[in-house]
Amino acid sequence: MRKASPRFSPLCLVVFGVFALYAPSLRLMLLHDDALIVDGMRHYSIVTIFTDVFTSGGANYRPVGTGLWILIRDLFGWFLAPLLHAINVWSHVLNVSLVMALAARLGRRLGLRTLAFPVLCGLMFGVYPLSYQAVLWASAFYHPVLTTFGLFSVHGYLF
Repeated sequence: MRKASPRFSPLCLVVFGVFALYAPSLRLMLLHDDALIVDGMRHYSIVTIFTDVFTSGGANYRPVGTGLWILIRDLFGWFLAPLLHAINVWSHVLNVSLVMALAARLGRRLGLRTLAFPVLCGLMFGVYPLSYQAVLWASAFYHPVLTTFGLFSVHGYLF
């Protein structure tokens, strides 16, 4: 059996550290605008959110993120705050991993062979995301989820 490379230990520490930093948000309840979103979603199903473009929000039409909330409601009977916050936290942790992978690939192209560059990039993005509210506030779930899609797109395009 092959041993795990100690080279990835700093990267794993960053990922677990970011999760530990934001894990307390899993105990938060739904706040402020969350009630407006819950009220706006009560008439939609996982199918109608993709077919009713103009009545499901018009300019605020975001079917992927809204579909995640509706899926939680349909599976568990209501919008469970810990699960909604978990989407944000796990998306952010995945985004930190993607940022570190992107930094490692770019670092190799620039001749940086150490893990210092990806670890630093992962720490900076993990601790200071573009908006901390996107990780802590359940209604901002669109931002971490779409950042995930964006980072996967960058990886796909560049590499």
